[in-house]
Amino acid sequence: MSIPTCNSPVTLVDFFENNSLTNQIKCPGRYYYYFGKERETGEEEELRDREKAKEVFAEVKKEVERCIKFVKQRREEDPYRPLLPRLHYHLKHGLLTQVPTFPF
Repeated sequence: MSIPTCNSPVTLVDFFENNSLTNQIKCPGRYYYYFGKERETGEEEELRDREKAKEVFAEVKKEVERCIKFVKQRREEDPYRPLLPRLHYHLKHGLLTQVPTFPF
């Protein structure tokens, strides 16, 4: 079976039996984001000092790395990361309900 064009009808059986077609389809995923602590940078004159600017940069970099590590860990633990559990949740609780996210 060849890959269907826009003008050719596709049945669900054809769609799922053609492995080359289903391997090319990407399921929608979830976006994970987390904002860390706010950081005051201080007065502009303070940041002109190279040593102070390096300290601020190191603190911000450490916080960003911590947030990325946290999100990656929670993403792996997310029971609703795959598409099917999210669809099941929507069918059970209604299409307009938001699927739960991980606790902070």
